[in-house]
This record gives sequence, structure tokens and C-alpha cells, in this order.
Amino acid sequence: MQLREILRIKGNLLVSIAPDGMLSDGVSIMSEKDIGSLVVMNQGRLVGMLTFREVLQALHKTKGSIQGMRVDSIMVKNPRSIAPDVEVDELRSVMLQHHIRYMPVTEGDTLVGVLSFHDVARAVLEEQAFENACSRAISRTRQRNRAALGISRRKFLALSGALALGAGGLAVWRYCRSRVSSIPAAPRCQKSLPSTGWCALHGTA
Repeated sequence: MQLREILRIKGNLLVSIAPDGMLSDGVSIMSEKDIGSLVVMNQGRLVGMLTFREVLQALHKTKGSIQGMRVDSIMVKNPRSIAPDVEVDELRSVMLQHHIRYMPVTEGDTLVGVLSFHDVARAVLEEQAFENACSRAISRTRQRNRAALGISRRKFLALSGALALGAGGLAVWRYCRSRVSSIPAAPRCQKSLPSTGWCALHGTA
């Protein structure tokens, strides 16, 4: 899954603040909108990121007072960004390696969105749920097809594997189908399918 797909689902709403804005205003915006970061923009260009991590560090250094502090005094300057055509697994690796919780997504010089680690985790879970649902649906379809053909699971796997071979799969399937009732017990095939371990022609392990 590419990052542009996640952004299309999440939306491209960006909440920003100017570098000379007051830090207290930034904290108020994040609190009101229940978000953990702000993009810092100057004349339409991304110049920094302000997250709750920088706010907490500032509170610690000042003994709990941020009055009078500007955003550019603590923001992450020239933050790392990533392209929208990158796969989500790559973004997850980058965020883990560099301890980044919020990653700006840029296309050229244009900021198109911000993805949090929460966004990444949710996208991965949804993708896995979709793949699991597809696998269950395929499994049910295979069971129905095998029952309709009235053949053993072993022979059905041979037919399924033959179809997976691609362009030549149909010809192999026709060959196997014509012999499905009398497939001989042959020795292990040297061209067994890596995905199933079954010989596409003989249906034997």
C-alpha cells in the first residue's frame, strides 16, 4: 500500500502554524483539535514540525513555563519528509529507525499531508484484515470447486498450482483434467511447484 492511498482515506487536511507564532498558541491548537503535531509553514513552504515531544522538552527545560516562547525556538527545523509513492512498510521502517512519530509527505516542493505512526499502524492492520478476508474467501471457493469436481485435495492442489503458472497454466490444467481420474503414482517430479510442493502434471509429492 502506497502512502498516497492512506492519505486519500485519511484526508489531506493540514493544521499549520507560523514559525514566529507563540508556542502557547500551538499547544492550544493541538489540544483543541486533538492532534499531536503541527506543520510549521513560512510563505507556503514547510520549514519545521512541532510535536508534543518538543513541547514536553520545552516544559521540562523551563520548569513548566512556555510563556513568551516562539514556535521556531523549539521546532524541528527542515524535517525529514517522504514521497507519496513510497510503500507503507518503508515508511514504518524509517519512522522506527529515526524515532519519528509524524512524517510530512511531500511531492516535489509541495506538502501533501502528514502521516503519524498511528496512521501507519491502522493502515497495516486494515491491509492485513483485507488480505485475511480474501484468503478465507479463496479457501471457501477452492473447497466448493474441489467438492464440485469430486477429486482429492492432492489432485486439486495440482490443478490449482498449474493454473498459477500463468499463460501456460490453462494448457497444463486441460492435460491434468483429462487424466484426473487416472493420474498414476509417479516418483517426485523435478519440476514441482514451489508454492504447493505438488507436481503439476502428476499430482504427486
